[in-house]
Amino acid sequence: ENTVVFNFTQDDKNPPSSGAIRFTIAFDAFIRFKALEILGHDNVRRFGPYMPLRFNYLDTVGGSALPVQVHPTDSYMSSRFSEPIGQHETFYIMETLERQTERPRMFLGLQESTTKEI
Repeated sequence: ENTVVFNFTQDDKNPPSSGAIRFTIAFDAFIRFKALEILGHDNVRRFGPYMPLRFNYLDTVGGSALPVQVHPTDSYMSSRFSEPIGQHETFYIMETLERQTERPRMFLGLQESTTKEI
């Protein structure tokens, strides 16, 4: 999901599909390799070699609904995955598709009847 892809060609005239070398690396490994150059000294001092922000551009293709997303707390992420911070989200809605039967909408939070049991 979160990777950086590099395509190398022998010269600028050949497109990447003609004999190119493709190199894919996990984004977090890429950040760790060049943390100071990418994040800067202040951010590395604060977060270490970890990208504190994640950007996603979600396109539901045809206006279908997005899945439910629930993210763990900072302490859970630290204890279970050795990540320095949890995943907090902010949404910026670029465009919506109005349908004849319903208007676009977003639900925030959980219903009172929600329990820990699935």
